[in-house]
Amino acid sequence: MRYAEKRCRKFKSGRIPFSPEASLWIKKTQVYRSLLKYHAGKIRNRGNLKRSACRCGIENALSIPPKVLYERIKVCVEQCDYFRKHGKPHQRKHLNDRLQVAIDKEDDVAEKQILAIITREKEKSKWNRNNEPEHVSKSK
Repeated sequence: MRYAEKRCRKFKSGRIPFSPEASLWIKKTQVYRSLLKYHAGKIRNRGNLKRSACRCGIENALSIPPKVLYERIKVCVEQCDYFRKHGKPHQRKHLNDRLQVAIDKEDDVAEKQILAIITREKEKSKWNRNNEPEHVSKSK
């Protein structure tokens, strides 16, 4: 019961459309912020930090000075902003790639689920365009 409650409590903001590239930049940002906490003495478990940094492709994570960390965080935030504004094509490409993989594997269940996600995203996009205020609308 407790497991189900914990799973249901996870909220996703949806501000950045999911794609593997966007996910990588979000994870890098989180790791760099954790490294800053490590340098401040607030994180004691170095192993988890090293492992997560290695998964993100960050070499010698614990020896990076805080000034460099701040610069890297700034780059990551800029990339996250880019994916927030221009992430829809990346998300569409990712979903179409996953759909093609499901079709190749002949996995009907996964294919139906991915198609449902794609149609949901199209509907959401359509309704967001319809509910857009007049002064912001592109069609004048």
